[in-house]
Amino acid sequence: MDLYQLDCFRTVARMEHISNAAVVLHITQPALSKIISRVEDYAGAPLFDRVKGKIRLNESGKVFLGTLDEMFDLLDKSKRQVSELNTVDHNKIRLASSCDSILFMLAERFFSEHPDIRMWYSVLPLEKIQEGFMRGALDFALTTYPIQEKGIEWEPICSEEILMLCGDTSPFYGKKMVSFPQLQGTEIMCETQGEIRSKIFSCCEMAGYSPNVMLESAVGSTMGFATGLKRAVAFVPAHRVMQMMQAHKGERHHKDGVKISASRLQMPSCSWVIGLAKPAETEMNDNCQYFYDLVREYFSSLSVQMDEFMKSYFKGTF
Repeated sequence: MDLYQLDCFRTVARMEHISNAAVVLHITQPALSKIISRVEDYAGAPLFDRVKGKIRLNESGKVFLGTLDEMFDLLDKSKRQVSELNTVDHNKIRLASSCDSILFMLAERFFSEHPDIRMWYSVLPLEKIQEGFMRGALDFALTTYPIQEKGIEWEPICSEEILMLCGDTSPFYGKKMVSFPQLQGTEIMCETQGEIRSKIFSCCEMAGYSPNVMLESAVGSTMGFATGLKRAVAFVPAHRVMQMMQAHKGERHHKDGVKISASRLQMPSCSWVIGLAKPAETEMNDNCQYFYDLVREYFSSLSVQMDEFMKSYFKGTF
């Protein structure tokens, strides 16, 4: 017994006329009569009273029809829910990142051009990003490390240095280049987790010491702590420094008067490569395709801007 046969019964039950129902259903009368016989066999009892060539739905038929109507209503509801879910998913982009600051470079432009798009965004470690792709729960991921996992395509889209920020009371203020051995004992501010913390700790260890952490933040960048920058240094991706310096014409002044300068890091140098990951061999819908193209275009333009900024701000260090 299939849904088509059950639906044919519903039509006959409402019309109580085999010939007219056959016309509506675009099948022959004998074929429809056979379907009704199969449905009655399935139900286990006659569903129509047949008198002098006419049929009338009997009590068993009314009960059976009522149950079928409820079943078909539930199926229709389920189809609507699936359709609505697909519509929502079509207007939703599921994005993960290994570094919280990356999203903010894209959010304003993307949402201004596509206000109808919803975005699910989370900062996740590598294993969670890989797991998200494997479960089909991610459309894209922006990471500062390559992902080499079957079923995931990862392409580098931008490289940048991690720079050091310090206040005007620091002995490093105004220096365009600082080595990690010089930073031994210096108080630093950093996030409690994340790629920048990992890179800075690794560089300090390569220089032969453990970092002297004065302040740790679990809620985002530490570069906004003006009081902390009076006595400690912080580490920030070059694009954030560029945006900050451009907004303040070369120097940043906090509300309490602290001036800030940026330094490049060496011995070892400190940088990362930002890459865009997506499911391999998966056709993107229009919104995902737009986001994908926007990300690649944005970082291509950003790379040019950062190159110009670095050469201008750090003259003589290249």
